[in-house]
Amino acid sequence: MGKSSGVVYTLQFLRLIAASMVVVGHSWHEAVDLGITTVSDLPRPDWFHFGGGVDIFFILSGFVMYLLGRNGFGMPGFSATFLKRRLQRIVPPYWFFTSLTLGAMLIFASRMNHTDIGSAHVVASYLFFPWPDAFGKLQPILGIGWTLNYEMFFYVIFSIALLAPRHIGIPVLVLTFMALTALGQFLDLPGPLKFWCDPIILEFLYGAALAHLYLKGVRWPNAVGAAVVLAGFMMLAYCHSNGWTSGPIRFLGAGLPSLVITAGFALCPEPKRSPLNNLLRFGGDASYVLYLSHIFTINVIGLFWHRLHLEGGGIFIALSFVASVVVAAILHRLIEQPAYDMIRGITPRFPFLRTAERGNS
Repeated sequence: MGKSSGVVYTLQFLRLIAASMVVVGHSWHEAVDLGITTVSDLPRPDWFHFGGGVDIFFILSGFVMYLLGRNGFGMPGFSATFLKRRLQRIVPPYWFFTSLTLGAMLIFASRMNHTDIGSAHVVASYLFFPWPDAFGKLQPILGIGWTLNYEMFFYVIFSIALLAPRHIGIPVLVLTFMALTALGQFLDLPGPLKFWCDPIILEFLYGAALAHLYLKGVRWPNAVGAAVVLAGFMMLAYCHSNGWTSGPIRFLGAGLPSLVITAGFALCPEPKRSPLNNLLRFGGDASYVLYLSHIFTINVIGLFWHRLHLEGGGIFIALSFVASVVVAAILHRLIEQPAYDMIRGITPRFPFLRTAERGNS
């Protein structure tokens, strides 16, 4: 896994960028909802596809999972180990913030938009199973967790593909996702099946394809990578301005620009180690807890902002972003990483998996 270090380093930067996009987008929307900002103060929050951070995350997931699993196809016991590692990484923080949301619904029922939840919705939320909320939308109690429902689905399908040799497992993975997408477009499926058959799942395959190119040795200079990243963001802005980043064509309008952005980072050489780069990498390490926790941080700031009758949408957005990053860094260092290290316990039996997970987990 000698080559993996460069990808780990550069893609950690992109993880931080993707999470930051989501945080800024949610902060902007909160500013509008609270009446802090107006069109004359700041442009509407939908002027750019901040949600593209989610598409980048899906592509990154496909990339990293392919990198982690490429040598494990058909290896006895590897599929179970792979899935166990994913559960250890994803589940504890997600369950923690889901429980925090559930507790807030019970304690602050009168102050929340809706607290009409049933036991089935609660159980489904903890099991990463798509279930309609009070408004009929297929999302868990922790609203942003809808992306984790897709992530877990991808992990399960990928772990099944790992049971077969690579020359069989990869085609099975690709054909399964393409077949599911086709079914979702041509059949009127019930809720959960319709959710899993959304074309957005193809973004995981984008990432796997990019990882294949990386392992083939495809690289470009840093200047080219920077130009590619810039072009990707310009593509994302253009597609969003034309309404192509939502609905069934999101995998094209948001997915392809996000693939270009990811490629710009992934195919560059490893950057020199420096305090700044180490700090950015730490930000990438904390990106998962940043994604899960930022809603709580923004809401707390919004509560005080509203009670103190403060103004200034730009200041609110900047403060929400900085506070979200600081809170996430603290949670990652003091809670998430120690808990993950404790849960992992025994060293895995597959050396190449252990080496890759040092940076990719």
